[in-house]
Amino acid sequence: MYFHGLDESPAFASERTINQQRGFMMIELLVAIAIFAIRVALLLSAAQQARKPARRSRCKNNQKQLGLAMHNYLDVNSSLTIGVHAA
Repeated sequence: MYFHGLDESPAFASERTINQQRGFMMIELLVAIAIFAIRVALLLSAAQQARKPARRSRCKNNQKQLGLAMHNYLDVNSSLTIGVHAA
């Protein structure tokens, strides 16, 4: 709104308000991006922490399966040497 006696014209006042709003929006955008990046970093860190026990469990399971396979082979062939036959 334009009041007589003020030094600013309505056009200049609205232009200044738009510029101030743009600057404020840019700061908001940067803050939002920073917050998002921090949350993603924390989420990835938590995911890595959850993967470690899963990898350990899978490795233990693979070792167990190899042991069972060797015992099964021993039961069937009466020997643990694969590919070598007694003379």
